[in-house]
Amino acid sequence: LQGSAAQRRAVVGSLTDLFLRLTAFVDRYRAEVASVRIEPVAVLVGGAVEVREACVTVTDAYQRSLEAPPAVRRSADRG
Repeated sequence: LQGSAAQRRAVVGSLTDLFLRLTAFVDRYRAEVASVRIEPVAVLVGGAVEVREACVTVTDAYQRSLEAPPAVRRSADRG
């Protein structure tokens, strides 16, 4: 990472946010997520980060949960 300390902190903060959001998704659907691949992550000139390509592979359980009636999905989310 180049730039001032403040710029480096901003980039690290953006990366942290990106990975926290991803881990929150994986944590919520851990039974349904089979694998995660992210490549590459781009650091933009302004310090923001962007995932250029990502692949989250889910199991059939995820598809079934999407097809379930809304009341069933809500009770499963509480589980």
